[in-house]
Amino acid sequence: MTTPAILQCVVIDDEMLAIEVLENYIHRVPTLELVAKFNNGIDALAYLNTHPVDLLFLDIQMPDINGMNVMKLLNKKVNVVFTTAYPDYALEGYDYNALDFLIKPISFDKFLRSVGRAQALLPKSEKQESDSEYFYIKAKGKTLRLLLSDILYIEGLKDYVIFCTADARHISLHSMKELEEKLPSSQFIRVHKSYIVEADKIEEIKGNKLKMVGKEIPIGRQYKAGFTKFVESKKL
Repeated sequence: MTTPAILQCVVIDDEMLAIEVLENYIHRVPTLELVAKFNNGIDALAYLNTHPVDLLFLDIQMPDINGMNVMKLLNKKVNVVFTTAYPDYALEGYDYNALDFLIKPISFDKFLRSVGRAQALLPKSEKQESDSEYFYIKAKGKTLRLLLSDILYIEGLKDYVIFCTADARHISLHSMKELEEKLPSSQFIRVHKSYIVEADKIEEIKGNKLKMVGKEIPIGRQYKAGFTKFVESKKL
């Protein structure tokens, strides 16, 4: 099983509140790392032209150098997600092969959509492809290939389950018991009658709840002992 690559991110915005929102979102996603943030294009360009960056969240409307001009002056290709309060800029932005546009105020689900697009562009070696574990599910009349490493958690919904990834929710006809038996126990843990979680995505545990990608998930009484044993095995 391959470990998902960490995307190194930079945020550029002249509004501190906008930076704080994106910073919070980035910290909630385990596969993202905020390596720098800037409130102006001049300082950002000096950094971007000398440091590797995987994903750039770039405000368009800024004083001195706006987001479009930042892209013009960059001496290398960077995957960019434009952030703006003005939807009219979107058409012009596509001239710069923008990965996505996020209209302020930015919601977390739209943010995750952009992240998913960036992750889909990551190059994969032949070894990574052959080592990746996956299975097929039926959802919305289609058969989908789903990587285990893409799953954040699985939520039970009567006779169905929802496979939740960073950028999608796939509803499929399965039982939680079936999935609990089929999924690798070293990677997936059932913590509640309605939830199976991907262990590597757990960010925080407090009382009878755990947090992953900003979502709180309850820990059921009958599953707590097994979950606690797992957590103890991972402590330093």
